[in-house]
Amino acid sequence: MIDQLYLDRLRSAEPVTATGRLRGFRIGVHGSLAEEELSDAPLELPRFDYGRGAGRCYRYVYGAGNAVAGDFLDSLVKLDFEHRTASFWHEEGCYPGEPVFVEKPGAAQEDGGVILSVVLDTRTEASFLLFSTQRPSKKMARAKAPHHIPFGFHGSYLRDIQ
Repeated sequence: MIDQLYLDRLRSAEPVTATGRLRGFRIGVHGSLAEEELSDAPLELPRFDYGRGAGRCYRYVYGAGNAVAGDFLDSLVKLDFEHRTASFWHEEGCYPGEPVFVEKPGAAQEDGGVILSVVLDTRTEASFLLFSTQRPSKKMARAKAPHHIPFGFHGSYLRDIQ
């Protein structure tokens, strides 16, 4: 994927082909290995509610994906492993960065919170911070920046910083 992020490559007419699929691996105590494709939705930069799910089973994963085949990451994706469904947020000309899940304080549900993503809007040549509800297809709000914000990877939300 890194090779496809060079500016000259992004400006070319070549399709982006590096988007992956989410796979799970189970390693048995005696060394057996089982591999499973968890969704057929194109997905990169997957995230989940780490505070609730790290080291445990979790139901939801969020990521950046492709609504338009061959395009750069142009959508936000929410996977529901229990129902084997995927929901999407996509807006033509908009390219979201890695989503960050922020849990609502005291939330009882695993997906109780918002998804944050910095989105490049090529129509306005500026970025905005998208605040998305539990379903990426239902946007809550956006905070517009007066300019574009360069893409970054692996942002985190840390509730308690001392």
